[in-house]
Amino acid sequence: MSKTSNRTSEPVSTPLASFQCLKYLGIVSVVIILYVVIMFYNQYGDDIFPNSLTVGQHIRLSLYCIGSEISDLIVPLLFFSGALLYRSVRLKGINPITAFKRDLLVIAPLGIALWIYGAYYESSVKTKFYGMLFEVQELELGEKLVQNPTTYELMKAPNLNGLRENIDTLNIQIKDAEDKLMGQLNSRSPMVSYIEELQNQQRRYQDEIKFIHFTPLCVLLLLLLGMILGYLIPLHIAALTATLIVIGYTWHYSMSFLEVSFDVDDSNRSSLLLSKIGVLLIVNATLLIVASKVYKRSKKEDL
Repeated sequence: MSKTSNRTSEPVSTPLASFQCLKYLGIVSVVIILYVVIMFYNQYGDDIFPNSLTVGQHIRLSLYCIGSEISDLIVPLLFFSGALLYRSVRLKGINPITAFKRDLLVIAPLGIALWIYGAYYESSVKTKFYGMLFEVQELELGEKLVQNPTTYELMKAPNLNGLRENIDTLNIQIKDAEDKLMGQLNSRSPMVSYIEELQNQQRRYQDEIKFIHFTPLCVLLLLLLGMILGYLIPLHIAALTATLIVIGYTWHYSMSFLEVSFDVDDSNRSSLLLSKIGVLLIVNATLLIVASKVYKRSKKEDL
């Protein structure tokens, strides 16, 4: 009885703000970063290694590669570390609902940080990565890399502010084109196609803005899913990790299948993302109820 009492009477902390969370984040991030860098050099090594890049340039290129994939890397990082953390929450006999509520203090600023990065910094990192990779691929055998700022300007992608400015510019262009079209009697005028092209581009920019806004919510819901699954699957840490990998791949390929099935392009990515968010909300709500029942059942068994 004393063993049970000690296990269940531990104070409820904020798991995501604990040293243990940092430990799991560190372990998972090392694995993910090594995987990404190895895959990158495996794909582009024939273009990179024959050239005389310095150690610093190799490090910079690797960092740009990692930074350009943050939106994708953050999902498995938070999913796996959250699951491993909440496996510990179950072992300590902590109420998962109480732990989730406390972790909102961490989840909220994390969501804001993800949004800021995706909205204002990710496009800049991707520009530097693709620009540097392009310059490396263009080098002659044995030639040293001297970076050209013009390359980055040509590859520069707009951040959230730039997307909004582009939409404002397109609004003016569409208005001018429509005014010119009003003076033409021919409904098959090339101006009609020109206006449609501008409107399609405008929709793509608008969709990109929605995608930026919704992505952090999707990432955080996947974090929550990992936390709940870690609590609900009472397996050894190795078996749990293997199970999570299977679940993660199943989710990824299911979403990829939906993307292909519904012919998702650059103008409706946010619609698919909203569908993912809807599914995650339903799944997480259901699993939270299950987790609460599991905790109550375990309390009764301890008594």
